[in-house]
Amino acid sequence: IEDQDELSDDAFARLRAYTDHLEKLNTQITQITQELNVQQEKGAERLQLASQAYQNGFVLLAQHYLDDPVYLAQNPLAQNLNASILMEVGQSEAADTQMSMLEQKAVQNPQIPWRAQAAFANLGNGNYRGCFDLWRQEIRAHEEARIAGVLQSMPLIQPISNSFWPTQHAVSIVNYLYGVSQQQIPLLLNLARCEIEAGQPELATAHLREILETEPATAYRPVVRFYLYQLTGELIPILPEAPAGQTEPETEELPLVAPKP
Repeated sequence: IEDQDELSDDAFARLRAYTDHLEKLNTQITQITQELNVQQEKGAERLQLASQAYQNGFVLLAQHYLDDPVYLAQNPLAQNLNASILMEVGQSEAADTQMSMLEQKAVQNPQIPWRAQAAFANLGNGNYRGCFDLWRQEIRAHEEARIAGVLQSMPLIQPISNSFWPTQHAVSIVNYLYGVSQQQIPLLLNLARCEIEAGQPELATAHLREILETEPATAYRPVVRFYLYQLTGELIPILPEAPAGQTEPETEELPLVAPKP
């Protein structure tokens, strides 16, 4: 632009739109920075400030609040968020190193959440096998945690006159099945996405179909529908089939965002 003596109307319009957008972004950055500085003066933790900045899309600002090695070393959740930030700014190797350190701490403290972010870090570095293994470990961990609640509701000995146990145990089983499906579906979807990234469309399709078999009416059905269409050309209904004896509500068939190439 500097080398041009005159700008066409179209070029000038684009330049004006760009500068207006840049001014708007600078205003937003200034505003959120001032708000977070006020919270910091009131004693807000670095993790809270970084999380708020990250959720609003200000990645570099979030990184600024976590730029404290001592604080990071003492806060596993901050390390997890920092790995996400490093992936966002293109430092995938640093993110992988961060998650490797967090994994070592998780051996001593299993409550530390690390597998999901570590899986994404592995994916960003092309370590597909490590990514798949971590997602499967996460699925298995959720299953084990849920089944423990079911086993705890089974008494070692029960008086014949006590009729509460069957009902309580049945409720535990229902909660187990519901909880497992709700937790596993997003994990299976992530696993399918990783298979796509690794060039394994057949395995990705199998995971997507498993989601539909587990929970046909899942909130992720539109996403699964889109991926299945792209992978196989099959366009499943927007809503699952109604059980026998029930009528399906009338719905308008909406087009997919992207056509199949």
